[in-house]
Amino acid sequence: MCGFAGFLGSECVEEEDKKRAVLMGNSLRHRGPDDSGVWIEPGFGIGVSHTRLSIQDLSSAGSQPMNSRSGRFVIAFNGEIYNFKELAGELRESKYVLEGGSDTEVLLGCIECFGLKKTLSLIIGMFAFALFDKRERQLILVRDRVGEKPLYYGWQSGVFLFGSEIRALDTHPACEARLNQRSIANLLAYSYIPDPDSIYCGVSKLLPGHSVVLSFDGSPGDESVSRWWSFPSPDIAQRARKTHGGLGESVESLNRVLNDVISDQSIADVPTGVFLSGGIDSSLTAAIMQRQSDSPVKTFTIGYDEPDYNEADHAKRIAEHLGTDHHELIVTPEHILDLVATISKYYDEPFADSSQLPTVLLSKLASEHVTVALSGDGGDEIFGGYNRYLWAEKLNGPFVSKVPLCLKRGVAGGIVLIPELFIAQWFDWAKRWLRLGSSVQVPAEKLRKLAKALKSESREALYRSLTTTCPAGELLIEVTPSNLIERHGETANVGTGSTEKMMRLDSVSYLPGDILVKVDRASMAFGLEVRAPFLDLRTIDFANSLPMEMKVTKSSGKIILKSLLQQYIPQELFSRPKSGFAIPVGRWLCGPLRDWGDSLLSREILNEQGIFNATAVRRMWEDHITGRENNVSCLWGILMFQSWMRTRNTV
Repeated sequence: MCGFAGFLGSECVEEEDKKRAVLMGNSLRHRGPDDSGVWIEPGFGIGVSHTRLSIQDLSSAGSQPMNSRSGRFVIAFNGEIYNFKELAGELRESKYVLEGGSDTEVLLGCIECFGLKKTLSLIIGMFAFALFDKRERQLILVRDRVGEKPLYYGWQSGVFLFGSEIRALDTHPACEARLNQRSIANLLAYSYIPDPDSIYCGVSKLLPGHSVVLSFDGSPGDESVSRWWSFPSPDIAQRARKTHGGLGESVESLNRVLNDVISDQSIADVPTGVFLSGGIDSSLTAAIMQRQSDSPVKTFTIGYDEPDYNEADHAKRIAEHLGTDHHELIVTPEHILDLVATISKYYDEPFADSSQLPTVLLSKLASEHVTVALSGDGGDEIFGGYNRYLWAEKLNGPFVSKVPLCLKRGVAGGIVLIPELFIAQWFDWAKRWLRLGSSVQVPAEKLRKLAKALKSESREALYRSLTTTCPAGELLIEVTPSNLIERHGETANVGTGSTEKMMRLDSVSYLPGDILVKVDRASMAFGLEVRAPFLDLRTIDFANSLPMEMKVTKSSGKIILKSLLQQYIPQELFSRPKSGFAIPVGRWLCGPLRDWGDSLLSREILNEQGIFNATAVRRMWEDHITGRENNVSCLWGILMFQSWMRTRNTV
C-alpha cells in the first residue's frame, strides 16, 4: 500500500517542479513510510511523487515511480494485485523479463505486453494508479472496481493536480481550496461526501471502475473520463442464476471461492492478521484464514466499557474457539477525548461516520503487531446484511403496502410526537425486566427512522429515508443535498427487486464513499494495509450469480454466509441481531465531549462562517445535551466539519 501525487501543466523550472513534487509526496508519508521517489518530465511540466509501504518484494526493485522495461511507461501505483504471481507466469511465457518480485512490476509488464485495456480485465485487486505513456504523451488515472483505493484529481489555477488524498493537492500552490457548499450539505445528509464530489470545488474523486485520460499538453476540459468496469447487469446475473444448484451446493461453491480469495490475500512478505468484530463477515474471514494457517492468526477487536455497546466478548469467544492470537482494546471516554480533537487529521476531508473513532483505534492496535490485516468489509453490500434490506422487504410486503398512505403518515406522526427521553427510559426498564442483552441500541433513533420510512410514497423515497442521516436542508443556508438515486441509478445497473436495487446503490455510493474511506484513512494513518476478501472480484461475481433468496429474505440477511459459517463456528457464537460498529458518542457529547462540542458550535463561529443556520444548530445542540432529543446523527456531521476547519486553521 502506498500513496502518490502529482501535477501536469506546471510552468516552473525543473528544480522547482521537483520541490513541489517532493512536498506533495511528503504529505502522504503516513501511507508509505518505507520508501519514496520522484519522477519529473520538465518539458511538459510533469511531476509525480510516490511513498511506499513495502508489502511485496521489500527490496529496492519495488521502488516507485517505476519505469517499464522499454522506457515507454512510468507508473505510480497504490494497492495490491492479488493474482500477480499468476500474471507473472504469463509474462514469463511471453519472454518478458521480470527483475524483481513486486506486483507493481508485474502490472507494468502486463500493460506493456498486453495493453492497458486487457490488463484491467486480467488483474484482481484493489488499486489506484497514475500511468504516464511517454510515446502517446498521455497521463492515465485508473481506480479499482469498487473504490477500495482513493484517487482525487482536478484542474486548479490552470494546473492538473492528482493524488491519493486531497491533502496532497492542498500542498501545491495552484490549489484554490474553495469549499464546495453542496458537499457540506451531502456530509450532513449522508455522513460522508459521495463520489465524485470532494470538499473542494473543481476537485473530484475518480469514480470506482473509471479512468481519466489527459494529453501532456492538455488544458481544462480536455480530460476524458470513462468507465472500464461496472457490476454485472441484471440480465447477465439472472442467466447465471439459472445454472445454480440448491443452497447446499452453493454453500460449498462459496467455501471454495472464499478459501481461494483469502489464501491469495494472505500473501505478504510482512506479518498479517484479521479485524475480528464478532460479526458474520469478520468471523468467517478469521475462521478460514486460521484453518489455512499452521500457527495462530493474530486477531484484533475493539470493545467499550458500556455494556449496551460492547461486542468485544462475542469476538473473544469466537477467537477462543478458533484458537487465534487475540488482541483487544476496551475503549473508554478517555481514549475518545484524546482522539476526538485530532480525528480530522486522519480524514483529509470532512467525514462524519462516528465509527471512524473505533476504526482509528483498531487500526492503531493492529499496526503494533502486523502490517497487513484482512477485514469483513463489503459483506453487507454484496450478500445483503444491512437491516434496511429487511425493513424494505417488510414495508414493501403485501400487508403494509396495502395500508393507505394517509394512515401510515398518521402512525408516523404519532411516533414522532413521543418524547425520546420517555422512549429511552421505557426501553431501559424493559431491558432490565426482560433481562435483554445489548442486541438493540438507540431505540428512539430507530423509531424515528421507521416513522420516516412509513411516510415514503415510493421505493425510491423509502431508500432515501433509510440512508439519509440528517435533514440537512433545515440546518444550512440555501444549499440542499444531492439525490444519490439520480446520481448513481445508472451505475447501479439495478434489477427489478427493491432489495437488489438497494444493495446495488449501496455498493456504488455508501460502500466507496463511507465504509472504504473510513477504513483506508484510518489504517493508512498507521502504515497498515487492510484487505477485503468480500470485495475481491471472484467473490463479487459469485454473489451476483446467486438468487436473492440465498442472500436476503423478509426475516434474515446473509443467508448463505450464515450457512457457511456454521461449518467453522457453532451457531450460538454468532447468532444474534446485527449491531454494526456503534459507539455511545451521543452520550459522550452530553458528558466528556460536551465542552469540545460547545466550543465548535459557538454562535459566533457559526455566524461568521455563514454556512449553517446558527439558530437551528444551537437549538439542536441544546435539545441534545439536555436529553430532550437524540440529535447525534445531525450534530456529528457539523462537528466533524467544524473540527476539520479548525485543523486547517480556518476557524
